[in-house]
Amino acid sequence: GVGCAITVDQEIKLLDRFLTWGWSYDVKQYPFFSTRIERLLKKIDCSKRSDYILYITTSASKIYPDGMGIPSGKNFETCYLEWQYRFLQTLPEKYRKMLLLRVNPLDSRYGWNQQRRIDDLGLDIKIDSKTIYAESLSKASMIVCDNNYTTFFESVAANIPTHLYFNIDCWCINKKALSLYEEMKAVGMFSDTPESAAKQVA
Repeated sequence: GVGCAITVDQEIKLLDRFLTWGWSYDVKQYPFFSTRIERLLKKIDCSKRSDYILYITTSASKIYPDGMGIPSGKNFETCYLEWQYRFLQTLPEKYRKMLLLRVNPLDSRYGWNQQRRIDDLGLDIKIDSKTIYAESLSKASMIVCDNNYTTFFESVAANIPTHLYFNIDCWCINKKALSLYEEMKAVGMFSDTPESAAKQVA
């Protein structure tokens, strides 16, 4: 969401040329491709796939202002963390036992204590805290992603069944992309509530 992500806007202003993942909104921005995804795909070995569902979370700054286009500050609790708890509480126990939840490494920097909060729900969710990211992807039979960040694109590029859900009112979505989310919703790849996501994953 250019115009919404503070760090991206700052980087664009500081540089003469800004390489993007295919989008361009002004003359300084050059459509390119994701070198990160390219490197990651070389490390993923899908022959190791098991039957667990990998749930990948994100984190956010507590000091970014609310309403900037991604959940942050107090908005992160209401638009993101509460949705995460609703998903976990709605997902049937049979599938919660298959779930392996990966907390974003930046969570400790921002102090949200997501692992403790999830433990406090009393749902006995297993945490993937030490495995290398590429290994976690390699073993997953399915990915659940609750944010509109890179993870979704990485798992789709790796050809791993993926379900995306997030609060569309709290993320800055390019208007041209909204029809794509509707298409994804129609085929079961996207949900706009945690409850519908839990049903679809089950």
